[in-house]
Amino acid sequence: MICPECKSDSMQRLEVIWVEGISHSQSRSTSYVNKPLGFIPERRVDTNTQEVNISRLAVKCSPPSKKNIGSVLLFCFLSIISLMNIDITNVRFISGLCFIISIVMIIYKISYNQSKYPNEYEEWERTWFCHSCGKFYIKNKKREVEIALVNKNIIEATNQFGGKDK
Repeated sequence: MICPECKSDSMQRLEVIWVEGISHSQSRSTSYVNKPLGFIPERRVDTNTQEVNISRLAVKCSPPSKKNIGSVLLFCFLSIISLMNIDITNVRFISGLCFIISIVMIIYKISYNQSKYPNEYEEWERTWFCHSCGKFYIKNKKREVEIALVNKNIIEATNQFGGKDK
């Protein structure tokens, strides 16, 4: 793909930048502790380390994330417990209000994850980044479908008129 802004061909899909920008490393080391006081026996110490490194560009090009409902569920659960166990009217009112707000937040987050997130993720998959000018571009989905149909028609026409053996 050619950048519409600077006409450079150094463009990459965000998904490729994301995958290439993450590296995993693992190391193991063994060390021996000598007799520090003379009467303590020598000991062997093994160390295992796992590390994940993410480049700044990969962070910038990361995929959209789903809304997490775990903390809101915990908040909802705690407000239910306080509603059941506290007899003070003002606290019960606030707990009830917190329960209603948490239910609204749960509904919002679930509806976001089911309706908006798939569209945002699909748009992220079609987004390209230009390494020359640093701009993001979203590839037109309609154009891709048109090109695929034209290619299919060309292949069918070629096959029909003897371009390939069946």
